[in-house]
Amino acid sequence: MKRWSVVLFLILFLWNPLTLMAREKSVEFTTYRASLASFCVDIPKNWEVENPPQSLNPYLVFLAWNPETQVEVTLEYKDFGSFDRFRERVREDIIVFPNVTITGEGETTIDHSPAYWFDYLFEEENTEMQGRLYLFTRNQGFYRIICLSSRKHFQRYLPIFEHITQSFTFVTDRDESQ
Repeated sequence: MKRWSVVLFLILFLWNPLTLMAREKSVEFTTYRASLASFCVDIPKNWEVENPPQSLNPYLVFLAWNPETQVEVTLEYKDFGSFDRFRERVREDIIVFPNVTITGEGETTIDHSPAYWFDYLFEEENTEMQGRLYLFTRNQGFYRIICLSSRKHFQRYLPIFEHITQSFTFVTDRDESQ
């Protein structure tokens, strides 16, 4: 009976969401400076990074991934007029795709700048995907941080996505000379 109690305890402990979050928080991060834009961001040490990314997307300035998830940073200098218009344009871009559903949204800050986020679901190659898209603006640039994973893995990576986003810091030439 004692053995079953130990096994039950281990199962409950190992599958407890708080334990999973604690394990994710023990991830080691490395800080990268984006070569195409003036920011730094923390990325898990065991992830692949393209800095600058090899992409046909002219707005993509940073890309990091592992086999289960990826994070992209885009920068646009279009004249959206305001952050609110940028946010509404992105919302329109999301819902124009068939089978994409916005499941949540809210406000936050990224490096002391007001930011907005959308959670959304879509299907890709017979896999249900989930994303969180952060939007913010700085120095006439409109940024997106796009965090993607299968829906199955999304909650496990959400604390990592949040760490990456909260580590995002703008840097200037003056910052580097100090």
